[in-house]
Amino acid sequence: MPLNSVDNADSDAALPSFASLLPLALAAALAAGIGELVLRLLARRLLPDPVAINPDSIWLGPLSAVIIFTPLIVVAWLTGRLAGPRPAWTAAVGMAAFLAVFDVLLLIPRFHPMALALLAIGIASQVALLARRRPT
Repeated sequence: MPLNSVDNADSDAALPSFASLLPLALAAALAAGIGELVLRLLARRLLPDPVAINPDSIWLGPLSAVIIFTPLIVVAWLTGRLAGPRPAWTAAVGMAAFLAVFDVLLLIPRFHPMALALLAIGIASQVALLARRRPT
C-alpha cells in the first residue's frame, strides 16, 4: 500500500459532492446574468446607437440560465465521475465556467460564434485548472 493513499482518500472526501452542483449552477447563472447586465449597461453608455434593456431580463436571464446550465453541468459531472471524484468536480466547474462566459460573449455581435466558443473554452480551461488545484 503506497504511503500517500491515506492523503488521497482524505483529499477525495473533502471534494464537493453531487449536492453542490445546484449552487454551482446558480452561481454560474448569476455570474452570466450580472455579466450580461454589465455588458448591456456599458453598451448603452458607450455606444452611439441606443441599446434597449428590458427590465424583465434582469431576473429572466439568470433564471433561464439555471434551467439550461444545470443539466449540462450534471452531465459534465457524471462524465467526469467515470474518472473519479476530482475529475468530476473539475469537469463540472469547467462546464459552468464555459457556459457563463459563452453566454455573456454571445452578446458581442461582431465576432463569429465559433471564435467566441473557442475563447470561452480557453477561459473555462483556466478556471478548471484552478478548480483542480484548489477543489474546495
